[in-house]
Amino acid sequence: MTGRGTVENFLCRLAARHLLGAYLIVVLVVNVAQSLRQDAALPLWTFWLLDVPLVIVAFGMTGLWIMQRVQ
Repeated sequence: MTGRGTVENFLCRLAARHLLGAYLIVVLVVNVAQSLRQDAALPLWTFWLLDVPLVIVAFGMTGLWIMQRVQ
């Protein structure tokens, strides 16, 4: 069998699934935090401790996934 092996295909599919799961977790956490902030149950400064790092991690995972796909 030439080209990409089945193990490499499996790892690419696994990375894509984890990336999708990470996006779903980020969306869920950010939406819950936003709702709690609107209800004044969570201080506004938690945006910088919770939302921003999660979004940075999600973008970093996307970049790593793209680099994996390009190679």
